[in-house]
Amino acid sequence: MRLTQPADGVPLRLSASTDPEQVLCDAAAAGRELAIRRLASWFPELNLDALARSADGDGAALLTIGRDSNSSPMLDEFDALVARVAALGPRVRASKDARADAPGLLEAMSQRGRGGQPVLDPVRAAAELSEGTTLTLNDVGADLASLHGICNDLQRALVAGVQVNVYLSEADAPGFGQHWDDHDVIILQAKGSKYWEIFWPGALNPSKGLVSREASGASVWAGVLHPAQALYIPRGWPHSVKGFTGDVSAHFTIGIHRTKLVDLLPALFNSDPGEWSTDPINVESALAAKRRELVPYRSSGVVAAATALSGNGVVTMDLPGGAIFADADQSAGCDGALGGPGGMVQFTKADLPVLSHLAAGETAYSEAHTAPEGPTISNDDLAVLSAAGLVQCHRDG
Repeated sequence: MRLTQPADGVPLRLSASTDPEQVLCDAAAAGRELAIRRLASWFPELNLDALARSADGDGAALLTIGRDSNSSPMLDEFDALVARVAALGPRVRASKDARADAPGLLEAMSQRGRGGQPVLDPVRAAAELSEGTTLTLNDVGADLASLHGICNDLQRALVAGVQVNVYLSEADAPGFGQHWDDHDVIILQAKGSKYWEIFWPGALNPSKGLVSREASGASVWAGVLHPAQALYIPRGWPHSVKGFTGDVSAHFTIGIHRTKLVDLLPALFNSDPGEWSTDPINVESALAAKRRELVPYRSSGVVAAATALSGNGVVTMDLPGGAIFADADQSAGCDGALGGPGGMVQFTKADLPVLSHLAAGETAYSEAHTAPEGPTISNDDLAVLSAAGLVQCHRDG
């Protein structure tokens, strides 16, 4: 495998798809079905099969987390993340009285550490939380190994981008007030309890900038979310949340950013009909390229990648928008090209076994792994796939 030109701007081919691409497309389709089955063990009451084949959810749902609901690993990781306020920078936010980024809140919860960098002070933070402050860590999915699997499965099942935010509060903090989001969310309650109320959408298929964030219909459900419970709220459904005095609450919000028709219209109107392709794989590849533009790039980080290269590393493939293909460099003996946010990976038929294994949602292992339970991948190939943004690397166990 080798890395070539960036994926952005690669023209849609008019040529027919190749056999290697068909193999990878079939594997990716199988991986999507596998992701739906795995998610069903997490959320038995959620009709993921129907959700995966629709543009919007048809209603909110209270869920019981069916798989191991022990949230301790999540909370341990959360504590470690919170302590690194300086490293997380703008991803850390504080709100109070439904006001996001209220002035001085983060400063009041922090002290100066080494080099003068702000570090969260646990005592000060606890005092602010008891006064109604909510602490938020945004986009921490790549930092939470305990949630990586579920995020990757949601990306595959719903062909969407996924972002994880974490909220820590105490007292009867009202969060951000009543509002609706322009993406689906799944709330995972990890510690304490929260009171939620959900309302009918105030408009059909609302979009930011066109419909007021306060637009709302009548209340349809209200209740308390406890640990080992989850809540699914479709895009556009208004909701409000409050905590309880003396009850420290931590919950994870998984935002699911699915592609809407309005996202694809500009590309359709600005393209030349003469360049349109009817080849199924080309069509899906073009849609995947547009979806990928809407998906934030998640990196497993330098430490995780180094761990995978040097020891017991596990490797999974990210295909949040679907598989993107471009013409293979046949002059170099390549049989296909698979695109990621960081570039195109030129591959040969000899690479198909491990690529199709990863595309099917299965795990591969670094060549230095002492007890691999599946195919291994060379360090050179792992470096290429990682540079293209196609894989995530993690320590085994």
